[in-house]
Amino acid sequence: MSEPTSSQQRAIAARGNVLVSAGAGTGKTSTLVERCIRLVLDEDASLDRILMATFTEAAAAEMRQRLREALEKKSGAATDGERAARQLALLETAHISTLHGFCLRLIREHFHELQLDPDVRVLDDEHTRPLAHETLDELLDRHYASREAASQAVHALVRRLGCGSDEPVRELVRDLHRFTQTLPHPQQWLDAQAASFSREQPDDWRACFVKAVAVWRNRWRDAVDPLSENPNVKAAAEVLRRLPAGPTSDESLSCLREIGAVDANENGWHRVKGKVRGPIDKFFDDAALLRELAEPLTASAAGRAATGDEPHHGQTALDQDWSWTRPHMVTLVRLAQEFTANYTRAKRELGGVDFADLEQLSLKLLLDERGEPTATARRWRERLDHVFVDECQDINAAQDAILRALSRDGADANRFLVGDVKQSIYRFRRAEPKIFADYGEAWKPAGAPGQRIPLSDNFRSHEALLHFVNAFFSPLLRKSVGGVDYDSDAELKFALPGSRAGLSIKSDAAARVELHVLPNQLDSGDGDDADESVAELADLPATQREARLVARRLRELHEGRLQVWGKSGGGFRNVEWRDMAVLLRAPAGKVETFAQEFHAAGVPLLAERGGFWDAQEVVDLVSLLRVLDNPHQDIPLLAVLRSPLVAMSLEELVEVRAGRRHESLWDAVKKCSVGTTAPAGVPAPTHHAPRVTRQSAQSKCRWFTARVTAWREMLRHASLTDCLEAALAETHFEALTLAGERGPERVANMRRLLDLARQFDPWQRQGVFRFLRFVRDQEDEEIQREPAAPSATDAVRLMSIHQSKGLEFPVVVVADLGKLFNMDSARRDVLLDAALGVCPKVTPPHTEGRYPSTAWWLANACAEREGFGEELRLLYVAFTRARDRLVLTGTLPRLRADQLAGLRTHEPSPFVGERELLKARNPLAWVLLWLRRHATAADGLGNPRGETPLLSWAWHDDASLSAGATAAVAASRPASESTAGIEPDAGQCAALRGRLEWTYDFDGAAREPAKTSVSALRRRAMEVEEAREWPGAGGFSVQRSVFSADAEGKGPDKLSAAERGTAHHLFQQRVDLGRTDSEAGLRTEAARLVADGALTDAQAGALDFAALAAFWSSEVGRRILVHRKHVRRELEFTARLSPADLARFPALAPKSALAADEFMVVQGKVDLLVVLEGELWLLDFKTDRFDPGGLMAKVREHSSQPGLYALALERTFGKPVTAKWLHFFHSGDTVSA
Repeated sequence: MSEPTSSQQRAIAARGNVLVSAGAGTGKTSTLVERCIRLVLDEDASLDRILMATFTEAAAAEMRQRLREALEKKSGAATDGERAARQLALLETAHISTLHGFCLRLIREHFHELQLDPDVRVLDDEHTRPLAHETLDELLDRHYASREAASQAVHALVRRLGCGSDEPVRELVRDLHRFTQTLPHPQQWLDAQAASFSREQPDDWRACFVKAVAVWRNRWRDAVDPLSENPNVKAAAEVLRRLPAGPTSDESLSCLREIGAVDANENGWHRVKGKVRGPIDKFFDDAALLRELAEPLTASAAGRAATGDEPHHGQTALDQDWSWTRPHMVTLVRLAQEFTANYTRAKRELGGVDFADLEQLSLKLLLDERGEPTATARRWRERLDHVFVDECQDINAAQDAILRALSRDGADANRFLVGDVKQSIYRFRRAEPKIFADYGEAWKPAGAPGQRIPLSDNFRSHEALLHFVNAFFSPLLRKSVGGVDYDSDAELKFALPGSRAGLSIKSDAAARVELHVLPNQLDSGDGDDADESVAELADLPATQREARLVARRLRELHEGRLQVWGKSGGGFRNVEWRDMAVLLRAPAGKVETFAQEFHAAGVPLLAERGGFWDAQEVVDLVSLLRVLDNPHQDIPLLAVLRSPLVAMSLEELVEVRAGRRHESLWDAVKKCSVGTTAPAGVPAPTHHAPRVTRQSAQSKCRWFTARVTAWREMLRHASLTDCLEAALAETHFEALTLAGERGPERVANMRRLLDLARQFDPWQRQGVFRFLRFVRDQEDEEIQREPAAPSATDAVRLMSIHQSKGLEFPVVVVADLGKLFNMDSARRDVLLDAALGVCPKVTPPHTEGRYPSTAWWLANACAEREGFGEELRLLYVAFTRARDRLVLTGTLPRLRADQLAGLRTHEPSPFVGERELLKARNPLAWVLLWLRRHATAADGLGNPRGETPLLSWAWHDDASLSAGATAAVAASRPASESTAGIEPDAGQCAALRGRLEWTYDFDGAAREPAKTSVSALRRRAMEVEEAREWPGAGGFSVQRSVFSADAEGKGPDKLSAAERGTAHHLFQQRVDLGRTDSEAGLRTEAARLVADGALTDAQAGALDFAALAAFWSSEVGRRILVHRKHVRRELEFTARLSPADLARFPALAPKSALAADEFMVVQGKVDLLVVLEGELWLLDFKTDRFDPGGLMAKVREHSSQPGLYALALERTFGKPVTAKWLHFFHSGDTVSA
């Protein structure tokens, strides 16, 4: 390496335990290699007595290569040459590998202690997944066939959690197994969980309640303003201030009760409840939820009466929740333990282990049951003089325990840990950055058992880029969200200013970061003069428009000959395509769109077009297997028919479907194969297919049905591989593919699929369905394990942020910043936490509803915070890949020019409150939050374009995005020629008039949609009514929703009228009908739905709980609740309506006359339907706002809608609709339609 910096020199020379916190681009690998070289050359260390554990095989190979190059260079020197040559000879035997590689070496060396085969092999996912499925199948089948108490408990668990399906239980068992395998003592952890749930008293959940209140307090302490002018907010802040940081259970419950009393004080809101309470709705809602979970049942028994369980004297809601939950959790834990034992036995019978076994078996060798080092561990400590760990921020607890067992302590301490919490982005692999952070805290003080050395000199990026990265993450990244404070040690500093003077701010102070924000929906323009390209652009999906913008911007940089710093020779040069990279958080589903837009823009792009399972030839063969498993699956069958396996044209598919629309596609194929005509009563096909098309379709169907029958029969007695090979041979699929584009690559994919099937053959008794389940799992969990390798192709690279880790590019585009965060923990019924344990939602008996337990609420709060931290660290990794230029792009919903002025809601300030940080729903929200804090009106904030010293921005509207947005050039009109004296020909005029006046005989069918919705028909009726009333109207009034914005305006955080209406419909769809008896119960339900991910915070804040409570307490509401078990909500239907049917509703009648045998397919969705023994009731909710006295006009306006619903539902259910209601939230009226 070049001359090390002072920090690098400290790390190289330090002895004992050393933790190196290395920021992005600070030369950590060079430092690690140089330290190793100094040890073996200067301190008589030997490579065969050094352990160097890396995160990936590629990193291990790079480390080995760098050591080889350094030793080869030294071996020719006069001094140290002989020693360097000796170490070079030991390099191949050195312990330089991934930690899994070392563990395999360890257990093979000690196979006899573990009773393993000495040639034990590592089973990959392609072996272990089907084996795991088979093991779990056998375990559950045994329980299903048994009447023992333990098996009956499993039956009850499946009924409770799976609602008739055992798939949720299967997934939970697999999750528990995978989770515990990352812990140092998984069996002990599971035993502790079983023991906890076996106790009658919920001691652990009571502790969780106190911790949850403390978390709630800390989350809202800075967000509830004690200086607020609103008395309720001020009182709530005072109550929160009095609650100590570590409250007792009584103090916690007392505080929550006081907050509830404040919230219930309507006078304190001064008629601005929605405006003032809205931003802190979740504060009050969480308080209400936590209070209800801990209150004595005398206060909440009414809401639980439907369960049929009588509360015991003095029992709290928490006690009852525990009693309902704990038996099922004991069963779940025991089932997971059984699975782990059986699965381990099955792997050993195959003579193999998986990656989790490598860690657990190593721990078994190195630690005893008390966690103390074994004799084997002590011997290895003597063998290893130094232990190096690269990317230490990404290890889990089990791996940390292995490394500690192999390392020495005290005066002989020998660990060298290198990592960066800010770059820990593998939470989905159970990486725990807290382990590395805790070492940093423990080794930081003087006299600690180690020392912490930060590396912050960045050798990669332009100084202006480093200033932006520091300014951006300093107020956002913190220990509570992200795992580390972005302090002076974390800030990146511009290294080697002498040799890199051209990259300093003194040389070029221009902003090196660009922000481009696009609207999610564009205005296509009005009038005849609207640009056609703008209208076309408005119809494009957001991803496509963003890809077009990125391609255009990169082309501008390339054509403008952007100057980038050449690393090898120094100095600037013109940018090349290979210098550019586009990074996406999740490329799946977007790669093809970017590829198409880049191709159209003439920008070469290099991207992986999806994984193995996305390859078209693999998709075709998997579709064939799905058809062989069950031919009555239309989508896989259609895919096979269109693929080269059958090669049907669209015309032939039309012939197959003609006259057989109401049958499954497989039945239609079979009938086409024998030339069966349409059955009686079904209209004959109206098209006139050529005879050759009809014959070819029949021939292909006959061949295909015969082959499917033969292949399905083959699957009964032959292997899956034999069947696939027969299909490939008989269809010549492989030869056809080989002759096509990328033939060899695609054939290799086919053969890989055959290899997978061949490995699956030993489990043939599982059938093709089991193999397809294995395929589905592989598709769901396919991830890129290694960083993408640099390419010699001169093209822009497109990759995920995970793939980019360890790479760098002169120009980096971080796109799709508007993508919502994936906080999936809120959708899970059971959360797993190493400290909190198994944390389930509560499922009361005799109901299907679920709500959070105190443990689940706490675990979800922790998971949510960890998720936000991971997203921040992903941004750090993405931003620090850039050397010269960073371009940020993202899409915002409903972006309008008049919103730009509202961006700056605070005076410029570096401070960002934690609540503001956790309110974000995508990375772009953080970027805009930072921009509001750092830019001023003087910088142009509030304008479509502006610039600060660190960042320039552009808000793109439809015109700026349009490919045709150039200055219009008026074309000169040619002089008109004189037409005087020319007489028109009468015959030609008559012929022309005949053509112009000709009308199609079936004009009505051509003008009317074949398929529409009830809402579309009603909108059309309203347009007709408005047109009828307009000429005589002296003025007009604007109809507003009852949920429209406040008089002050919608505001940046408010929902539109339509969105508020949607929020109320969503709530009425998902609310537990057993908890609608009060406004408080409805608020609790809203909090539950937010926790479940069914509602957003904004939607919950928009709900009018008084109006909702008024409906459910009305006569109609109570009447519906009596029959709550028979209620269907948001029920979708499809109906075929004839002209006679439509004529019953004049307002919805077609504009054009339809023939008597024509029909229209109408789709709709009923808000609420009660299905009784011999009748139906239907209800439609309306959010219209109207003037006093306007109720009946609104009823007439909407009356056709429930009438059409009734017609369709009567045909569907075969029962009469005896009650049709319209409920208007604005007036609180429920009217019979």
